[in-house]
Amino acid sequence: MRFLPQTNRDQAMLLPPSINDFVEDGHIVRTIDEIVEQLDTKAIETQYSELGRPAFHPKMLLKVLLYAYSSGLRTSRKIEDACKSNLYYMYLSGMQAPDFWTICLFRRKFAKEVEGIFCQVVRLCVELGITRLGRISLDGSKLRASASAKKTKTKAEIQKLMSKVREEIRTALAEADAADEEENRLYGDKRGDELPKELKQKEARLKKLKEALKRLRDEEREKINLTDADAHFMQERHGVIKPAYNCQAAVTPEQVIVAYDTVSEATDIKQLKPMVEKIEENTGRQVEELKADCGYASEDNYIYAVETKKIDIYMPDKSFVKERKGCMKEGMPFPSEGFIIKSKTENSPAAIVREKLCIPENYQKYKSRMYEIEPVFGHLKFNLGYRHFLLRSRRKVKGEFGLMCIAYNLMKIWKAMTRELGKNGKGNTLNWAWSV
Repeated sequence: MRFLPQTNRDQAMLLPPSINDFVEDGHIVRTIDEIVEQLDTKAIETQYSELGRPAFHPKMLLKVLLYAYSSGLRTSRKIEDACKSNLYYMYLSGMQAPDFWTICLFRRKFAKEVEGIFCQVVRLCVELGITRLGRISLDGSKLRASASAKKTKTKAEIQKLMSKVREEIRTALAEADAADEEENRLYGDKRGDELPKELKQKEARLKKLKEALKRLRDEEREKINLTDADAHFMQERHGVIKPAYNCQAAVTPEQVIVAYDTVSEATDIKQLKPMVEKIEENTGRQVEELKADCGYASEDNYIYAVETKKIDIYMPDKSFVKERKGCMKEGMPFPSEGFIIKSKTENSPAAIVREKLCIPENYQKYKSRMYEIEPVFGHLKFNLGYRHFLLRSRRKVKGEFGLMCIAYNLMKIWKAMTRELGKNGKGNTLNWAWSV
């Protein structure tokens, strides 16, 4: 038998290899690297101090995070390990190895600036010609918060906890005053009047409970989660109710995300107007056609879309959906004529939309939204496993969802670029597209 000779790991190489040699042409990390280099990151860079040791470049950290989010890797410790052991992460980091705390702080601190990065990527998608603007599908999906349901408390429960913590503080102080010798043992050569660590923790907990109680009163809420006060109970699939966020996404027919948000309201009814405004702000283009389910339907939303914005909207009201489902369940044809006659007697934007949806081809257009928006959430939640958030508070959670959306759009660019380069036989570069 003939075998290749076993390698000698101690043998020095005549010409040291480059990390670039180990990353194949056409890999998504090359696309991420080139795109992020073209992005304007001054909003992040200007927040760094000139003092101290030089920091890791924000573009490098952004590249690493976006590749991580495009492949389903999120925890900062696993990303740190990947930067030391995975060739693709080493390529993006330039062989630098940011520790998990650096990665974690970057993601938390610049959650707001993620929106600006997202807008730049959206506009790049348009410049590259991989998506059209004007036609939008809108939907929301629940992602679980990083908070236990057991930590959601009522006003009475918070007040009871506060009384318990106050009693624990009084007991701890009494024990400290009565034990001079124990103090000397605990504090050594220190002054001896510092608060013990356990007592500091109790004081911090009491402060947190006071803040939660104040917010519960100010916002006139019945319950509040002590771990993440912005998270609310929401119903997920199969009727499971947990603290969660309602993630909003607006996509084009080509499944490019053009706007996103995370909100604390479990229902979608208040999100149509804000999302339309975000779409137009991000794209610089007015929404011409909008498809959304009945969760967004209200008379105010119909007036806003039909009369104020002149949008060609495909959004059934709940009675329309209920009637249609009833007919399907009983195996009967949908009584569209009855709906049309009823609509003509009502004279409202809701009636106009209902009458439009009674036309089969228009209803099919509305149904096409499920092939545009639902695969996006399906990829994020089931292919990549993003069913819950790692960060807490709406600001940070929105930044995390923004990273998911940017990574998703980068994947769309990479796939479009791969197809284009395959047809043209060009090298692995985006130069062909920057001039579009």
